[in-house]
Amino acid sequence: LFISNHRDIVLDAFLQQMALVENGLPTSHVTFGSNLMDPQLVVDIGLSNKMFKTVRKSDDFQSFMDSSIHLSDYINFVVSHGESVWIAQRNGRTKDGFDKTEPGLLRMLLLGGNKKQALEYLNITPIAVSYQWEPCDIQKAVELYKTRDGEPYIKAKGEDLNSIITGIISPKGKVHISICKSLDVSSYSESFTRSEMSRFVKDIDRSIYEGYKLWDTNYVAYDILNNCEDFKDEYSTELRESFISRMETAIAGSGVEDVDELRRIFLKIYAGPVYNRPVDKR
Repeated sequence: LFISNHRDIVLDAFLQQMALVENGLPTSHVTFGSNLMDPQLVVDIGLSNKMFKTVRKSDDFQSFMDSSIHLSDYINFVVSHGESVWIAQRNGRTKDGFDKTEPGLLRMLLLGGNKKQALEYLNITPIAVSYQWEPCDIQKAVELYKTRDGEPYIKAKGEDLNSIITGIISPKGKVHISICKSLDVSSYSESFTRSEMSRFVKDIDRSIYEGYKLWDTNYVAYDILNNCEDFKDEYSTELRESFISRMETAIAGSGVEDVDELRRIFLKIYAGPVYNRPVDKR
């Protein structure tokens, strides 16, 4: 079971499938958010690429639990037949630059039965994908800006489809995918306590942070955000100017009044991975 950080709706999983194919390996089954199953063309493309529906939240608790059990059973079914599954570490893309695994994901995977045995059986393997130019960066920044006071973000009709298309066609520079080592569960108890579950979630995050490829755009954003030159050797003057130009152009066209706050949010999207990465691996 591949558990990946989530930066782009489609490309995170699809680029990994390309890597598998190019190395003579079969593609994975891929989870597909129920909120994305519109229009029918998107559904058809998903189904033709071994994608299957996942419901991460619902107002109807019983319906949500039924969906979670069904999803857990299906993932175990696929793995039991010698195939792999790709699933994102969280509901929705990382928008603030800090990749965090939702504990609810692990609870869903371990519904019923011996939890430690289930972990061993699933052979959980973290995936770290990083883009030199963050997909939909300004759209993510605007969404975070609008929800900074705790207000829920209401998506416009067709917004998810627009994000899919923008993520695919916008320039992303270099892309790196790390298939990390499968996580060792031998140190965990058979009962797999709540504290152990919390530790396992942190193990997933740690693997992703260590495998995440930091780009010059991450370093320059960190330095601009902190008004320092800690990583000045990691990027060129031309890259810094290009980054600032891209950011300011995007901010100018966003329609947001508090440009200073939006700029801070934009920079944090790129700088977040630098904060997360272990100091000795930066």
